[in-house]
Amino acid sequence: MGYQYSWFCEHYRAWQGKLDLVMRQDHRAGEKLFVDYAGQTVPVIDRATGEIHEAQIFVAVMGASNYTYVEATWSQTLPDWIGSHIRAFQYLNRVPELVVPDYVARNIIRVMLPSSLCCFRNTHHELTDVSCADGNITSRSVLTDSLLPQ
Repeated sequence: MGYQYSWFCEHYRAWQGKLDLVMRQDHRAGEKLFVDYAGQTVPVIDRATGEIHEAQIFVAVMGASNYTYVEATWSQTLPDWIGSHIRAFQYLNRVPELVVPDYVARNIIRVMLPSSLCCFRNTHHELTDVSCADGNITSRSVLTDSLLPQ
């Protein structure tokens, strides 16, 4: 005699209630750099005027090691976004295989890519934009080894 569906559901719900809901990801060393702006800003006080400016916090974290680069910029505009990436690559002394943005403002995606943003892939030491649709390279960025420390 087999178990009834109601018995299975009851035991499954009990088992499911004991689970620690986390998403585990495996990362190869040097493969992925996760990038994003922190949600919170940091107040910066101008000593001369006393005026308070809010600085945006850019964060880049290597997937396998959690090696972290953090910097403050005045905005989340495209020049600051690209500049933060370049400085992160210089700090890491490498360009990872993949750059994975958590959330990128729509205006930055429109400027950077003619198609949807999937990831950046390091091919022959050049940072490339990759289209998710067909996997073909749609454009190349200006970042090459010449921008990185030798």
